[in-house]
Amino acid sequence: MGTKKILLVEDEPVIGLDIKKTLLDLGYEVPDIILSGEEALRDIEDLNPDLILMDIRLSGAMDGIETVKQIQQKFDKPIIYLSAHTEHETFERARETKPYGYLMKPIGQNDLYSAIETALHRHDLEAKIMESEQKYHNIFDNAGDMIIVHDFKGIILDVNGVASERLGYSKDELLAMTPQDIDSQESAALVRQRIDQIQKTGKVFFETTHIAKNGTRIPTEVSSKVIEFDGKKAILSIARDITERKNAQATLEKSEDLLNSILRASAVGIAHAQDRKIIWANEMMEKLFGFTSKDQYMGADTRILYVSDEEYLRVGRLVYQSPPGVLFETDSRFRRSDGTEWDGHVMINIMDPADPKKGIIVNILDITDWKQAEEALRESEDLLNRSQAISHVGSWELDLEINRLKWSDEVYRIFGIRPQEFDATYEAFLDTVHPEDRQAVDATYFESMQEGRNSYEIEHRIIRQDNGDVRTVHEKCEHIKDASGRIVRSIGMVQDITERKAAERQIEASLREKETLLKEIHHRVKNNFQIITSLLSLQERTIENEELRLLLREPKNRIRAMSLIHDRLYHSDDLSRIDFADYLRGITREIFNTYYRDSNRVKLKIDADRIYLDIQHAIPCGLIVNELVSNSIKYAFPPDEKKKGTIVVSMHEAKGACELLVSDNGIGIPENIDIDNTRTLGLRLVHMLVKNQLKGTYELSRKTGTEYTIHFNKGTF
Repeated sequence: MGTKKILLVEDEPVIGLDIKKTLLDLGYEVPDIILSGEEALRDIEDLNPDLILMDIRLSGAMDGIETVKQIQQKFDKPIIYLSAHTEHETFERARETKPYGYLMKPIGQNDLYSAIETALHRHDLEAKIMESEQKYHNIFDNAGDMIIVHDFKGIILDVNGVASERLGYSKDELLAMTPQDIDSQESAALVRQRIDQIQKTGKVFFETTHIAKNGTRIPTEVSSKVIEFDGKKAILSIARDITERKNAQATLEKSEDLLNSILRASAVGIAHAQDRKIIWANEMMEKLFGFTSKDQYMGADTRILYVSDEEYLRVGRLVYQSPPGVLFETDSRFRRSDGTEWDGHVMINIMDPADPKKGIIVNILDITDWKQAEEALRESEDLLNRSQAISHVGSWELDLEINRLKWSDEVYRIFGIRPQEFDATYEAFLDTVHPEDRQAVDATYFESMQEGRNSYEIEHRIIRQDNGDVRTVHEKCEHIKDASGRIVRSIGMVQDITERKAAERQIEASLREKETLLKEIHHRVKNNFQIITSLLSLQERTIENEELRLLLREPKNRIRAMSLIHDRLYHSDDLSRIDFADYLRGITREIFNTYYRDSNRVKLKIDADRIYLDIQHAIPCGLIVNELVSNSIKYAFPPDEKKKGTIVVSMHEAKGACELLVSDNGIGIPENIDIDNTRTLGLRLVHMLVKNQLKGTYELSRKTGTEYTIHFNKGTF
């Protein structure tokens, strides 16, 4: 389809630049920002955008609504209004232009993307519908699906040849029938209900079962909509035979047995435990632990899997201290039924954090070979370090006057040559150099002399003469001059660095692997945070009580505060820390947009130094900011208070000592409330995080609104 072009009409340059950048990040093409309605009318034909984002209120002779009206007289373009205002009259005027959507400022990236894609999709569908209506008769006659037209009383007005063929009735027979006559008994009872529904909505989609003249049951998927037929409204129903799909569904259901077989044959041991008792395990789990019958583990305490009670308790504590719904992973030591021990990687997930009685899913992978390989790698690295410490360096001397080369014993060992077998000339040395490196070595040596350099260094490969091995060596050379300045001798050293080069490559590969693994861990943690948030959102939509819905939003915001930290770590070049000032701007903006839409009444100010925090400091700080800013938004500025407010969040550092301040100029916390003994979860969480996580202190001022000042040291952990 190509990149979609978006025409942005916005008379506030800063807002326009922000929206344009977001659009470019989303992959859209965006010409220069249009600042007025007149400019939009002048340039729209040349720019030919796929969609227009139009600010409702534009400076100049025409506002956004009037501009849209004139655009619609000549062009068919989907239009989405942008607005920071909610006046009823403005929306009534805008609605007359039948826009494809409204976006209220400030505009989130996800909202912007969803609105644009929805509008483009809708516009495309409308164009296709118009085209399909123009080609109705051709499609009707040549369609591969059954097509039936009937009125709202159920009288069939027209059918295509496919319907007649599939159902086994002639066209005249069908024109004398009703939809109930060709539906199964259970489906026929719903015909009237569906007709009533399509009268209300204009279209309906459902599955039913048609009965052919010979009694054959034909499962169908029916799409019905209201059309004009011979000058009157009627219902067009397109019925697709889904017999094959139904058969496929039946096949899919049968494949569950296959899935269970795969689960049993998995290379990972899988078990389900409830109340610390094993209630199910797959065959690999039995194999890993040497169980010969289910009686050995069914109903047994999960501690029988671990090498010791201490290891069992360690893993258990970590699991239940993990955030709800997050997959927990760790390496552990296990014991088979015969007493032998082995290393495994255990992954544990609580099935339903809201109902722990449902138990946990335990996945265990045998990593004994991996552990042994890691140990072997460590031993190899130790050996390499010792070898480097005692490595020998050979020396050589080339007399240019007589072209004689002298090597020390160590050089002969490096090159794999016995002294009596070596010609001891420069040309004989070149013969030992790897053919692909020979020209570079020769050129480096003679160019250093021609350019008057006193020395040079080079790394190159050689071929050992005793066994044909290719080795890498490092050479360093200095030239000796006579009284006239002419080079007469060259002396140097040579060292076999093959093992060092191999070690460097291995270390680089290991580092890349660890960085990839760490990024994947952050990615998984972030994805699991998103799963929890989505589950809370789904639960929230089922609750009508607004207070209960607000209670669900608070843990969502806490989870989002932690998720943003992992998101920034995942996208950071330095996986050990994040720019907390950048994080502050992101989390406070999201909190503000979640709770408060009227940006004219309450302003948010961020004053933060560029402070880098590790994850152990960043998460509690993020949660603290979430709680305090949320409290200010919810309680500091009651609806009956007309005063404009400000919420300030600042973060400063001096020699490792950090000061985090969150304040507002609202009504303040009443004097009769003892914040050190409050029952409010949010404030208790703040105090706990400051004291136990940050090892810091906090102060509360109620002079002008509410001001929390928190001090902690980055070096506490």
